[in-house]
Amino acid sequence: MRNILFFYPHEFIPEMGGVERVSYSLIKGLTSIGYKIICLHRYNSYKYKISGVNKIYYLPIKEDLFCKENITFYQDILDLNNIDVVINQHGLYEGTYFVNNINGRNVKIISVLHSNPLQSFKYLYNDLSTLRNNTFKEKIKRIVRCIIYPYVRNKIWQSIKNHHDFLLVNKHRVCVLSDSYKNVLKSIDQRYKYGDFSFAIPNPNTYLDLNLNMNEKENTVLFVGRIDNRSKKIFTLLDIWENIDIDDWKLVIVGDGPDKKEVEKKANKIKNIEMVGFKVPDEYYKKASIFCMTSIFEGFPMSLTEAMQNGCVPIIFGSFPAAYDIIKDQESGVIVKPFNKIKYRKELRNIMCNKDKRMFMSQKAKESVNKYNIDNILKLWTSEIER
Repeated sequence: MRNILFFYPHEFIPEMGGVERVSYSLIKGLTSIGYKIICLHRYNSYKYKISGVNKIYYLPIKEDLFCKENITFYQDILDLNNIDVVINQHGLYEGTYFVNNINGRNVKIISVLHSNPLQSFKYLYNDLSTLRNNTFKEKIKRIVRCIIYPYVRNKIWQSIKNHHDFLLVNKHRVCVLSDSYKNVLKSIDQRYKYGDFSFAIPNPNTYLDLNLNMNEKENTVLFVGRIDNRSKKIFTLLDIWENIDIDDWKLVIVGDGPDKKEVEKKANKIKNIEMVGFKVPDEYYKKASIFCMTSIFEGFPMSLTEAMQNGCVPIIFGSFPAAYDIIKDQESGVIVKPFNKIKYRKELRNIMCNKDKRMFMSQKAKESVNKYNIDNILKLWTSEIER
């Protein structure tokens, strides 16, 4: 069996986010079948240890990732633990450049892109035109952002191209979360068309053998995620909900983030909204009937498949290619053209008011995500690691 090093800025605390939950599940699975797992992190604020991990290391210098001390420390870990494969869970960011410092060692690097490889580029104008808050200063900034949009777009595109050039030149194996993202890679760099540089493995389910009682489902629409309006478009969800006007239903928002105060201020003016802050979402999934997502971009969102595992009917914008892998529109959920709020509201109201349709789609949602069970995903990962 191989010796594997996982790299990520902080510990894999499953409650902290999707990358953390995925990594936690994957590490436990690989450990259970005999792989030796080492974790390397930049920060150690949580002091969290995953059961079964052989060793967790922390870089000595937090402030400067690329300093000589950190690089030497990393290389010593590779040698001390006879590392065969580095799984870089920071594949869209600076971690990619750090783990590349193998200095001629026979170590293979897999860089995982935990989002659409283009991130928000396709809907960049929507991002730039989003108000960060309702101040006069921010409204002026939005005008400026829209004016310089062509310049910003060009700079971001060049940054994306440069990042993938680095991945390709340095022979990283690029892992994306859906086969559809392999086509995105080809649109970024022609070399992806002609070489075996990438592979696709979806995120695994995080719940096992759920015993659901559908009679416990309530008239609840659920949002679970980071309270970040730029990426999650929570104001859009609030605009949609404001005109739903069905009194025996409520919208529950689970999460925390930089825009929490602004979202709370807006939510307080709208009926039947409950913001509960950062919570382990399990009990909310069990009770909710419908799950809503209004993101400008995603990769393979764990909250979506978790909600479906719990029989929540998902309604999302088709703003990321993997949406069409996860959901069969009008069967296991609803995919709305980005960012049509009128259509979204109509679909949401239709499911809220039609119990038979809701129960049918709930069952289909649960069945459709069985293909992402951890045993199936582990087989794909072990096959890739061994090759």
